[in-house]
Amino acid sequence: MKHDFDLIHLHEAKTARQLAQASFNLFGKSITNLAFFLTLRPGEFELPSFSSDPAMQKYFDIYISGGHKYDIWMRRGPISPNVRAIRHSDHTPLHILKRSLFFKKIIGVTGCSYGASVMAWRENTWLATLTVFRTFEQGDFTDEDMARLRELQGHFESAVKRVAELHESKQGNHSLEVFIWGLPTAAIVLSWDLEVLHFN
Repeated sequence: MKHDFDLIHLHEAKTARQLAQASFNLFGKSITNLAFFLTLRPGEFELPSFSSDPAMQKYFDIYISGGHKYDIWMRRGPISPNVRAIRHSDHTPLHILKRSLFFKKIIGVTGCSYGASVMAWRENTWLATLTVFRTFEQGDFTDEDMARLRELQGHFESAVKRVAELHESKQGNHSLEVFIWGLPTAAIVLSWDLEVLHFN
């Protein structure tokens, strides 16, 4: 594969921010784009969303905080663990998109006209979506572009699962530590190898 260095960085990501940056770098060198938007499942990650263009972050924050109710792409597109990559114009033609509140309030104001997304799932649980945006001048995504996105999706999903597990483990350890310190008597938690994990 051409971008081995970027793939290594993606699989080394330990935080949502590192995951976002590594994903933007890898996908950005492979797919023509205006910007990328990474949406993450609340509770599984420390931050809910990232934009590759800081100027667009405010619009994506609006989307996350409530504007997603206008998301015609999500309503019209198939959503299931069997769907890993989608070209949004296959389900929402441009003339329909441009009439929507989603376009008028979120997408259109950023200069975007076309989108394609790759999703990460853990069994039946959605974890993350990375959406690639393009302007009208850049054109819609070709079949070759979609094949490339599907090729990269496996790496993206693997990295997302790893970061989610690291975050959950960190949250679990923190909760256990708080619980141990709150006990009224002395307590100790040992690993299977009898190593001390927590004590008060």
